[in-house]
Amino acid sequence: MTFNLRTFYVVITTYKHLQLLTKPVIMGPVMLCMKKDKPTCQCLFQKITAQCPEIKHHLKTYGTDAELPLRQALELEFPFALGFICRTHIVRNLQHKLKTELNLSDKFFRKVVADQCVWRKNTGRVGPLHPSSRI
Repeated sequence: MTFNLRTFYVVITTYKHLQLLTKPVIMGPVMLCMKKDKPTCQCLFQKITAQCPEIKHHLKTYGTDAELPLRQALELEFPFALGFICRTHIVRNLQHKLKTELNLSDKFFRKVVADQCVWRKNTGRVGPLHPSSRI
């Protein structure tokens, strides 16, 4: 996730600790940066893989808030992992496109969200980030 703090950005990573019974989500590395671009994000993931090289081959999936530079950096550093965008950000993106840009009705927006997101409730996933994705 990326948070805009006006003059700075904060990139926060989290992970599920799979060796514990409850599999809690734990905060991982955090980066404070001045730019929100692919090279900056890639630097964070290169530092992670330098400390833990095996993660490149063991990481199966990751989720993001749909920030393009973050997605591009993850795809470069973790080419074997499948990326997902969280449901909240998919709905927010749909809302912006359908209601703000296209000026479509709230009823139509709710119908699209229901049609596009209903199956995802069971998986907790939204869909792949790869170029072949239609999301």
